[in-house]
Amino acid sequence: MLLDQAGLPRPLPQCPVPTVEGDFRADLGWPAYRVAVEYDSAAHHSLPADRARDRFRHGAMRAEGWTVIPIGVHDLCARPAAFLRELVAALTEGGWSASPERTARVWRAVHGVERRPPRLG
Repeated sequence: MLLDQAGLPRPLPQCPVPTVEGDFRADLGWPAYRVAVEYDSAAHHSLPADRARDRFRHGAMRAEGWTVIPIGVHDLCARPAAFLRELVAALTEGGWSASPERTARVWRAVHGVERRPPRLG
C-alpha cells in the first residue's frame, strides 16, 4: 500500500530471480529494473540459520546484478520515508524514469510519509 500511494511502479509479488545458485523468489520485485524487496519477518528470519540463508540468497541475487533491499517491521514503522528513498534510488539506478508530474508526486508522497508515518498494525 505504501508503494502504491507513493506512485511507484507496481512490484511483482514473489518475483522470480534466477541465479547461478538456483532460482529464488523475492517478496516484491521489479524485474525490468533488477530491484528486489525482501520482507524480514520475525517469524521467518530470527534464527541464525534463517539469516545465513537470507545472506546466501541475497548474495546470489546481487551477483546477478539485482539490488536487494531487506526491510523489517521496525524499518517500516521507524523509517518508512528512508525505505522509500532507498527504493526510489534503486529503481532509478536500474533505469526507471517517470514524467516530471509523477516524479513530483513520488517525492510529495515521500515527504508526506516523513511528516506523518503510516500506522502499521
